[in-house]
Amino acid sequence: MGIPMSLIVDDPAPLINVYWWHAAEHQNSPNPSLKSGEPVVPTIPVDFLDEFAAVIERWGIRGKFTVLPYPAGLGKISEGWPGCDTRALSQWIETTRKRVMPLMDITPEILTHAKTLDLETFGLLAENEREWASHQRERRVRPLRRRPPSH
Repeated sequence: MGIPMSLIVDDPAPLINVYWWHAAEHQNSPNPSLKSGEPVVPTIPVDFLDEFAAVIERWGIRGKFTVLPYPAGLGKISEGWPGCDTRALSQWIETTRKRVMPLMDITPEILTHAKTLDLETFGLLAENEREWASHQRERRVRPLRRRPPSH
């Protein structure tokens, strides 16, 4: 019997490197870099997810995969965003469904990992999610109840 293992993958997003957006905002630069001086890449090829799926399948690794539903405030992963390669997005979602979901729980942790998404207007607020959440009351951050459709 092997050693039980669980892996938590924190905030993957299809095709984009959400850390690039975080670093660009904090460094106030369109070309953010790591402390080592290396540039932070803005995109992550869908092949990276394929390689990840192969590893967890090969070793039977189980865990949690926290997908961002509205990465970097760019748009919904179900619809894409300006400049999004919708074919690659569909491939990312399909790979997640068929290869990652059988081994890992899929959950959102937060919505954008960047600016706060106003759920009523789908516009972005000036504050990032962490700052916004730090001064909200329970009533404001409780899960929204679905409203019945108006006729």
